[in-house]
Amino acid sequence: MINYRSKRFYSVGQDVLNDVQKYARVRTISLEDIKQILDTCCYRCIQDLRISKRSMEGTTVTIDYNACNFPNSYNGIPESTLFTAVWHNGSWYVTSIYRGKTRPQNYRVTFDFSSDAIDCMVSRAAHF
Repeated sequence: MINYRSKRFYSVGQDVLNDVQKYARVRTISLEDIKQILDTCCYRCIQDLRISKRSMEGTTVTIDYNACNFPNSYNGIPESTLFTAVWHNGSWYVTSIYRGKTRPQNYRVTFDFSSDAIDCMVSRAAHF
């Protein structure tokens, strides 16, 4: 588990990305892509969904940056680089980076909200 804003993330993260993507030529990501996506996820949760940072503790997000739909005539199983991060102590921590089956475009970002985050969203919706 590495904080995506730490200096260690860039040294260790690049080694992990190189190892995961060593045979891949397409649908790859960079460390800057990961940082940009996690910043956007943080903004969306706090500003758009109005979840407090304290309530987000334990929320997990899985992201397929290159998610897209393929025609049925496509030969083979398309793979892309995915990563998982968890919100802990006020920041995102990248827990895993791996190659997997490319997700449909509708499932580019998948949140697994903690119970506190769900309670926060429900209470705000009740006052709507």
